[in-house]
Amino acid sequence: SWGVNLADHVAVAHVANEWREVVERDRNHPSLIGWCPLNETGGGENVAATQLILGLTQVMDPTRPYLDTSGYVHLDPRTDVYDCHDYEQNPSAFEARFAGFSLTGTRPWNNNPSDPRSAYLGQPYFVSEYGGMRIITERDTGQPGWGYGQTDLQEFLHRYKGLTDVLLDNPNMFGFCYTQLTDIEQEQNGIYFYDRKPKYDPALVRAINARPAAYETQGPRILRVEWTPAVPSSRESPQVWRYTTETPPAGWEKPGFDDSSWKEGPGGFGAPGTPGSVVRTEWRTSDIYLRRTFTLDAIDAEYLGLLIHHDEDAEVYVNGIQVARFPGYAVDYFERDLTEPLKKALRRGQNTLAVHCRQTMGGQFIDVGILFGRKRR
Repeated sequence: SWGVNLADHVAVAHVANEWREVVERDRNHPSLIGWCPLNETGGGENVAATQLILGLTQVMDPTRPYLDTSGYVHLDPRTDVYDCHDYEQNPSAFEARFAGFSLTGTRPWNNNPSDPRSAYLGQPYFVSEYGGMRIITERDTGQPGWGYGQTDLQEFLHRYKGLTDVLLDNPNMFGFCYTQLTDIEQEQNGIYFYDRKPKYDPALVRAINARPAAYETQGPRILRVEWTPAVPSSRESPQVWRYTTETPPAGWEKPGFDDSSWKEGPGGFGAPGTPGSVVRTEWRTSDIYLRRTFTLDAIDAEYLGLLIHHDEDAEVYVNGIQVARFPGYAVDYFERDLTEPLKKALRRGQNTLAVHCRQTMGGQFIDVGILFGRKRR
């Protein structure tokens, strides 16, 4: 779909007709496991109409699963499976992005959560593009080639294992697809070169992939948690924080720290235009440190968690104890179950919530609240 003007009805008609020919030609091939006619489509009515037209694939071949578009905005609710593209290179940040889905089987990572029509509806879910690393080899000419990070084989295998283990250990992840099998033109992130010669022994990757996945050994699980704010974030209404953009002295996260010299302002903090943000106090420096106090009469919830939106790296402390670290960035608010660490950190009476967020490039934003949850009966 890249290069096609989906607002041009004549162009869409040609695409639909050519796609029909593809399905009729290949539907009896034993190697095919599913159909996906589009890639990384944006939002809007023209895209939605095109996805609905191409949804006729399900009629032409009802024996295979159908995915309306690979990554980004899924606007056809009839899609049989649901996917995302995620090129996060830090395995810890990658794991954090899917931690809630691993626990509950609901609300997985979505490339475009701002369009409600693209909401996840409970379909089998997988990451259809990840990794994309470029390996330095003896055939490297020094010419620019595209890939997410340039690395040697040892570091590649270390990172590949870290990212892939996250997917294999998620009981709600039915599959994954690494980017990519071969180099293609400027994209030099393949396991094989353009001429289909291997860059290294493919058995090294196979050894990482071959172990049983949690999806096979445990099966998918659904845990529906109903969350309510115990300490509200500033998404709905402003919450006042003490903050500074200067590096504070040691112990800044502890309850007894004197923050009277810090500025005071409403959350969230960030740069206007950052996806999913509700900016009430502008923050444009590299670091910000936040503190607020709150009182709890009781802690009697089944589940404890955070509602957070961070761009980029964030550390969250309760009463001086680090309860979570969130590498990378998010594109919207999300819930994160932290029942065990929050049970240890929270107490009746007055508590202190402290946050550090670090920004390196692009948008920036931070806002945090504490949630109490119970299993939906």
